[in-house]
Amino acid sequence: MTESPIPVARLETIAAAAGVALLTLRRRLAAGRFPPADVRLPGRGNERGWSLPALTAHDPALAERVGRIIAALEVGE
Repeated sequence: MTESPIPVARLETIAAAAGVALLTLRRRLAAGRFPPADVRLPGRGNERGWSLPALTAHDPALAERVGRIIAALEVGE
């Protein structure tokens, strides 16, 4: 697991992009039906997230939606 300046999505963002409840996504993760986090979020202790390349390898359409959400959040900063 690496720390990275590239856009990283938290589980909440991925759940919103996938149109599922956070608990549903957590269950998929626990059951191995969703890839493990691949990035440690900078400045957030041990919190982890998913890089867009990792999400793209799992589900390209989901990664695109997550990327759009991240971009929209960055505009609001």
